[in-house]
Amino acid sequence: MMVDDIADYLATAMTRTVGTNITQDIMPETPDDCIALTAAGGESPDLVASIESPTLQVIIRAPTRATAKANANTVYTTLHGASELTLNSRRYLFIKANHAPECLGRDKNNRISYVINFKVIKARE
Repeated sequence: MMVDDIADYLATAMTRTVGTNITQDIMPETPDDCIALTAAGGESPDLVASIESPTLQVIIRAPTRATAKANANTVYTTLHGASELTLNSRRYLFIKANHAPECLGRDKNNRISYVINFKVIKARE
C-alpha cells in the first residue's frame, strides 16, 4: 500500500500516470522515461508508538543522462523532507532520503538509471 500511495503522490507532483510512466514493483521495458517504486524492507515496527519505518526504493530511468538526472532530482526534492501527508487515507509522518540520487549506469538499450532509497515513517495500519 505504501508503494501505491507514494506512486499516486509522485504522479500528481510530476504530472505522470501510475501504471504508465510510474510503476510499482517492476521497471517495464517501455516507456523509456519511467519511474519504478519498490518496498525495500525497513526497520521493525515500533513497540511503543503506532508507527512503522519501511524503506522505499525509487529507480528513475530515461534515454538521456540530463533527463534521468533531472527526473531523479525532482523525485528527491518532492519526497525528501515531506511530512504530515495523508495519502489514500493513510498518515505519513515523514519521508527522508537515505542518500542523494546515485547513477546505476546504462541498460542494454542505452537508457540511464538513477536510484534513491528513502526511509518512510508512517502510522501503523
